Amino acid sequence: MRVRMEIARADAEYKKALDDADKLSSLSGEVARALRDTGKLAGDDLKKVGTIEKLAKRILTQAGGDEVAGHAEDLQHTPLNDAVEQMSAAADKVQKCVKEQTRFVVSATVIGNANDIIHLAQHIRRTLKAD
Repeated sequence: MRVRMEIARADAEYKKALDDADKLSSLSGEVARALRDTGKLAGDDLKKVGTIEKLAKRILTQAGGDEVAGHAEDLQHTPLNDAVEQMSAAADKVQKCVKEQTRFVVSATVIGNANDIIHLAQHIRRTLKAD
């Protein structure tokens, strides 16, 4: 009985990871479209970027990874539009990888891209707050 409960819990966590990856990709795409269409990001977009960061952190944890520090300096001179496009591309990669793997696989690609998304989201939020 206990084993069945653990399997059911693991399956539920995996389904949550799939949902998180879909939402991450969707929100990142919305933010990228908003910037392309209007040339700027509004308050709602800033909230979406915060949600994107939270989803990326949750996916990172679900994948068995840890957040890696040290990207802030690398992104310091990255223009907002480039950061948003990179974040959207990384979110699409995460979604694709999560869908292609089973719950038994720990993916270095998912972990690396989730870390990139977190750092890009933080950079985007800092850039928007500075403006």
